[in-house]
Amino acid sequence: MKKILSIICIQVLGLGLGNVYAQSAKIDSLIASYVDVHQFNGTILVQQGRYHYQKSYGYQDYQQRLPISSESVFQIASLTKTFTSAIILKLIEQGMINLQDPLSHYLPYPDNGILIKHLLAQSSGIPDELDIPAIRQKFDDKEDLNAAYIESAIAAAKPMFAPGEKFNYSNSNYLLLGQVIEKVTGLTYEQALKKYITQPLKMQHTGLNFQALKSKNKTVPYAYFSTTKPRIASVENIAYTNAAGGIYSTIGDLYKYYEGLKNYQLFSRELFAQATNVQAQDTASDLYYGYGWFIDKMQGETVINHGGNLEGGTSSFFMVPGKDICIIALNNITSTTLERINSNVLAILCNKPYQLAKKPVAIGVADSVLQQYAGRYIFSDDYKVNISLADHVLQLKINDQPAIHLYAITTNSFLVEDDNLKLHFEKGDDGKLNLMIRDGLHNRSGEKE
Repeated sequence: MKKILSIICIQVLGLGLGNVYAQSAKIDSLIASYVDVHQFNGTILVQQGRYHYQKSYGYQDYQQRLPISSESVFQIASLTKTFTSAIILKLIEQGMINLQDPLSHYLPYPDNGILIKHLLAQSSGIPDELDIPAIRQKFDDKEDLNAAYIESAIAAAKPMFAPGEKFNYSNSNYLLLGQVIEKVTGLTYEQALKKYITQPLKMQHTGLNFQALKSKNKTVPYAYFSTTKPRIASVENIAYTNAAGGIYSTIGDLYKYYEGLKNYQLFSRELFAQATNVQAQDTASDLYYGYGWFIDKMQGETVINHGGNLEGGTSSFFMVPGKDICIIALNNITSTTLERINSNVLAILCNKPYQLAKKPVAIGVADSVLQQYAGRYIFSDDYKVNISLADHVLQLKINDQPAIHLYAITTNSFLVEDDNLKLHFEKGDDGKLNLMIRDGLHNRSGEKE
């Protein structure tokens, strides 16, 4: 994919011009490498003290040939959780909520020891909404749901563990916090977002419910994008995302958000310190969470961060406030690479080694190995896969769709050319062959007949 639009702003006050250009050239080459493998279509902003870099790549709307710009509006998905946390912390500062308050004080929820702080820290034990059968089935059937149904289904779900026992990322926690905000303030979540964050920070292009947004700068969401194969994604019903993932924004507005957080314009220094220090953890998975933020060690720095992933809308927000480092990336494609990109940008800022994206290299695999993968795999009643071997190449056929060529990147992992479909074959403990298919953010597993 060609780079369509380039917008760059570099402030060089007090910095060596040569160093600035060298640093910017490295970031250029990094992002361009991801563009070339169809893993970046969007905009990125980098701040380090007086150094400020911003650049946009690709299409806001390919059909209309509209390029992405600094005004383009993106879904930010789970980065929304940091906004929900910020509103709750503001209400705590105002004495309207207490971290130690039980959830049942605000919502018709079982009095089982779950406190506001457990929801914020993702340590409540409440399962994710899409792991609750009553919600999952309706989601898979693409049924419209309202917030009341989802709230009641979450309340009826059995907790996975005792509150505060450990970290477990769950959208349900933040959907419930959105309900708490509405209960306490008497406002809708959208109104509270405006009152407590977007109006004070003059974030004029940030709001809730991308599906309903009417704007000439609204990005078209792509499940996969190349100029030869743009595949549009649907936008999730706001009831499923809301306070856990329903906000949209621009790169400029998110920079205002960073400035507001860094300068304690939203809530106090003390509450910011609580939000950005570890409150729950899963050491086995190396996951550490504050109140709405992940806390990671990268390149020798403590990085406060959060990402967001929806089909056709991804975000990644890094900050090291003590060193005035901020890295924000927004894409209108399905992507799982933005955190990796931001980590590499941080490496560049810290004068550390960084890695460019590389296109996977096809390898040859013997027919005798490929033949063992041939056969029929059952995933569900409406998703059946047939793998066949023809002219030394595996062919994938899903339901009644045309057969697709696969190319091997290992002896048991395969890709589809110009697509984000990935296949992996593996034998289970019972000796039966299983096929795992990843399509964007969706994973499926089926067993060979």
